[in-house]
Amino acid sequence: MEAADKPKKRQRMSVVCLNCKTRKIKCDKKRPACSNCVKCNVGHLCEYEPPHWVTRASMSSASNAIQAIAQQIEPNGTPLPALMPPISAPLAPFPETVNSPPRTASSDNAADAQMEVKEELMRLRAQIQSLQSSVVGSHELNTDTVDFYELYNALHTKRSSMEEHKPLCSVTHYKKDQFSAVLSGYFNLCCALFKAKYGDLKKKQESQKTRLDASLTEFLYLLGERESPEVVEVVSKFIQERMPKNDQNNNISFLLPNKHTKGTDTILSHVQSLLPTLGVIKLYLNRFYQFIYPYFPFVDKKVLNERIFTLLRAQDDESAVSIVIDDKFDMLSLAQLLIILRMVHIAQPSCTKDVVLKQNPISAELIGSAVTIISLFKITRKTKLSVIQTLILLRLYLLYAPEDGDGSELTQSQTLFAMIVQSAYAIGLNRDASNHPQMDFDKDLSNLWRRVWYGILDIDRVISTLAGHICCIQNLHSYNVEFPIVDETDSLIDREVTEEYRRSEPLLKMYYDLSNMVNNLANSPRVCDLLDLLNRMEVYVNINYSLETMQPLVESTSDAADVTNFINSKRFLHQFQVYSFKLAVYQSLTLHYESLEYQDPKKSREFLVKNLEAAQNVTNIACKFLMNQYNNYVDSDHKFYLNRFIENVFQRAMNTLICLLIRLYHASDLMSRSIGNNSEALVGEITELTFRIASGVNVLVQNTLGTKYYQAFKTSLKYKFYIRSLRSEGYKCIRDTIEFIDDKFLDDPAARLTMLLRIDLTLGTSTALKQLDSMNYLITSSREFLLQVKNIVSGFDILEDKSLSNEQVIWEPSFKQLSLNEIRGVQTVDDATLLRGLGVGEFLPREVEQTSNSLNLGQLLTVNGPVRFDDLFKTNEEYDDWLSRL
Repeated sequence: MEAADKPKKRQRMSVVCLNCKTRKIKCDKKRPACSNCVKCNVGHLCEYEPPHWVTRASMSSASNAIQAIAQQIEPNGTPLPALMPPISAPLAPFPETVNSPPRTASSDNAADAQMEVKEELMRLRAQIQSLQSSVVGSHELNTDTVDFYELYNALHTKRSSMEEHKPLCSVTHYKKDQFSAVLSGYFNLCCALFKAKYGDLKKKQESQKTRLDASLTEFLYLLGERESPEVVEVVSKFIQERMPKNDQNNNISFLLPNKHTKGTDTILSHVQSLLPTLGVIKLYLNRFYQFIYPYFPFVDKKVLNERIFTLLRAQDDESAVSIVIDDKFDMLSLAQLLIILRMVHIAQPSCTKDVVLKQNPISAELIGSAVTIISLFKITRKTKLSVIQTLILLRLYLLYAPEDGDGSELTQSQTLFAMIVQSAYAIGLNRDASNHPQMDFDKDLSNLWRRVWYGILDIDRVISTLAGHICCIQNLHSYNVEFPIVDETDSLIDREVTEEYRRSEPLLKMYYDLSNMVNNLANSPRVCDLLDLLNRMEVYVNINYSLETMQPLVESTSDAADVTNFINSKRFLHQFQVYSFKLAVYQSLTLHYESLEYQDPKKSREFLVKNLEAAQNVTNIACKFLMNQYNNYVDSDHKFYLNRFIENVFQRAMNTLICLLIRLYHASDLMSRSIGNNSEALVGEITELTFRIASGVNVLVQNTLGTKYYQAFKTSLKYKFYIRSLRSEGYKCIRDTIEFIDDKFLDDPAARLTMLLRIDLTLGTSTALKQLDSMNYLITSSREFLLQVKNIVSGFDILEDKSLSNEQVIWEPSFKQLSLNEIRGVQTVDDATLLRGLGVGEFLPREVEQTSNSLNLGQLLTVNGPVRFDDLFKTNEEYDDWLSRL
């Protein structure tokens, strides 16, 4: 026997069941099911780890077992009574059953019993199918290693900053993907040519306060939509929400001592002018505690209310408030109030029936005032719990802020969060409250201590890993904090929040593991280990956060409705999170095996299929969510929590569709020249389907999230330009970009390099087109594989919506499907009220030249005479129009 075939020494197997091992609780090791699993009604899922040298049973045997169960349950088409309630969570019972007695066959009618059995059987079949799909083709483990930092230049430098694009973020995929990189370069080249002709839109007078960044103006000019009434309406709303970029209140200036900080009296006077009446503030606080607090329980409701209504003085609820500060740290409570008011305002759905809140909007200036208040404290030198609470609220506001957001990858505030983590360690939040005598006697304070720590841990695992960042909390042994203590005095929602901490702990650990694997610079991860981790995530989520077993809101009592909303929202969150990871990893692996260094067409096709399947599944879920088809499970008041995560997952899915679309147009181009296989007609059919999907998804996102979030609006315009360019030019836009660089700067390497840097594109020699030709694995794919791709693409549900997935929709102006009243309904307020204190006048764009369609490279090279290429390397006079004047 060869050495490789010999079993490893000390092959010790775990003697406890896998469920107890995951939960880290004592197991009595009973067979066939331990007492803990039996108690949780999951005895049939109690499993023990087999010896490592034993070959695992094939998945077909599991399928046969399920079929046998089905035959026993329905031998003659008549189901037997239910033997047990449906699985809710193998590691912890779902909280909706906490206050109700366990259901049995004797207490339920025959219809309920039949439904329970069928649901249980469907769940088991789905789990087996998921496990089967995860091991297809993996009889030989893929032991290849992948360096996620290869194949692209991670460092992005600008005049004002430097940023390293992490391995799993969407921008990185555009850099790694040679096809998409050229398409992105095509857009940047069009922008450069446009500015060479019409002036640099980024050039501003130093004293001018701008509310619009130049990248958006470039999109609108190139799309020919700068005068569309609907676009004007949406852009106006975002401008009104934003503070000027160079406004002193728009910067987080508290990281260093600010010598120019306003005096306390000046701050209070300004805040008082922005605050609504006391009665309106009470309505906002009530809404915060009901709809936002369950997701971010970082304050003590009783203590915060006492402090706030001690600070605020008013004759009655209809009177304006005055602020009385007795202690310096009362200012922190005031800052928390300002952030909370603004968060409640942006979280309101456009369809809210609360007329009072509609008539009393909260300006973004309150956030600037909160930042100014925080700058009064030397938080870089010392901190306390109330400071950390305020900073966490600010961090979360930046995540959901409609005017700027936290970037397309949700990580622009990561530096601030790192400071929050270090502050938490500094005051000992990483140790349980029972270790600190000052708070051990106070249950509420102890539980707050624990909730703040677990909230920080949750943000770290969810947000950091979403962009492939390394987690800020690295050492798993550096903290030891118990879960909040629950007793009969706690509300239903407080109990569920604690239960969610328990339920999500194993999953957050998997997020942490994925982040570390991707960012392991010393030892690159193996492909099989990455796939195994993704499969374990999927299995855990499908069991503990399944969408199939969500409880409808109509089945909840009025008191339990918010609990049901919370549970269902968490299910959606982790479903989106896992799909985001799958899309990011599968896309990276597809590009890895497509690259010339590691080219393996078979594996490229394998991961393309996985990537498309993940994109199809998550897009179908997210589209239904945005189309309000899940309103029976999550009502409009709770949807804000998921919006930014849906935006992120849509961006990853759109990247997958755009990448496929480029390769399809490329394959058609090659096949038309008799290169590759003879499947041009089939490729054309797939191209048509993919184009309709990408167009429909982009329009849906633009008309829902794009009217509320500035980042979503910008991203939708980018994808619209890409889709239009590919539709009108096909692969020609890729070829023209490369040929333009080669032809115009053939004899001037320095100018060529300057141009490449200007459009953020890295190309090799003039053989770049030949390299792309050799990388496209679609031209060598079998007809069977192309039919498989077509079958997956045909499964996107948005194709059934003819109003979204049609040829015309991508050529219409943005938001054409929405009325101005609908767009204004998202705004919910009149401009003058919202702009209180900003000093912005009425928005009246003046007439400028319009274009009916997008500008392409050819038009930019010929319209109004030939371009002067010297102008590509210098700044021209500002082009005066309504966008640049903003």
